[in-house]
Amino acid sequence: MFTACFSLLVSYASTGTPERQSGADSFTALISAYGDPKDNALIQKAESTLVANCMRRRGFRYVAGSVKPRDKEDVQRQFRPATNDDIETSRREGYGIHAMPDKQAQADPNGDYLKALSADRRKLWLRAHRGTGKTISAAVPSGSGSYGTPSSGCLAQARQALYGNLNSYVTAQAAMKTFNAPVTAATESDPEVVKVMRQWSRCMARRGFQFDEWEEAHKAASELYGEIRRPLPEPVPQEIEIAVADAECSAETGKSAVERTRYSYHQAKLLKEQEAQINAYRKMRERALAKAKDVLGKHAGQKRQPRSRQCADCTKGMRSNSSWRDVRNAR
Repeated sequence: MFTACFSLLVSYASTGTPERQSGADSFTALISAYGDPKDNALIQKAESTLVANCMRRRGFRYVAGSVKPRDKEDVQRQFRPATNDDIETSRREGYGIHAMPDKQAQADPNGDYLKALSADRRKLWLRAHRGTGKTISAAVPSGSGSYGTPSSGCLAQARQALYGNLNSYVTAQAAMKTFNAPVTAATESDPEVVKVMRQWSRCMARRGFQFDEWEEAHKAASELYGEIRRPLPEPVPQEIEIAVADAECSAETGKSAVERTRYSYHQAKLLKEQEAQINAYRKMRERALAKAKDVLGKHAGQKRQPRSRQCADCTKGMRSNSSWRDVRNAR
């Protein structure tokens, strides 16, 4: 199975052909629409801040988790095919799996608080956060499912404050968040890719590895680590053996070059079909960024209030909220 974002070790080449140039243009357009990772983290932080303020007004505690910006190279890999024909790097680093941190589920900063609440109070917390359970959704352009968001509650209010109309929000999100899936599917089934993948598989077999697809090679290398905690200072030798054989066979058969060219073709084709939705996402994100900066600026100003004023406001809020005692005891 061919994947668009799989390994730290991904190399890219440009042939300068018109088809390749079209792919480069589509890649640039998608990166521009996605936005700077630091800006996107700022928007997420503002959303969490708005949710926390809303939940506090309703008498509940809400802890906004930390937001770490994505690595720019990671974002770029999201819109490029994962393939490996870099023999020298493979000899040093394998696939780079040893350097990847373990994918552990991030602890919910509100988990302990929710567990401490009674069943009835927990239901009220969830209703305050996500509303009645009804959602606003939009079909994914590729036809595979839908993307939705709560239509009421604090999360809905926060997103409406940042993004505006929620119907427009889910439509733009549905296009951007799922853009890679149909590109990957089209590339996997592309006759040129299927043909060269068979050649690559035979080449790998001659080196002692029975893999029909590239993903199988990467998965086998990943499984070598088992329960070993990562990151590690260097890869295990078996990973290097698989990665080097993969890179040599990719170079020998031309697999990576074919994958890049056909992926770029299908990416450009889909972008042409969904250009309006992707542009709408970009504009929506830019507006949200401006609002996020305003939200966080005001929040920082409130945090700088004199301690006596803050305490007075807190006390006023406690007295006016009949459910405060339940919340305080649940902490």
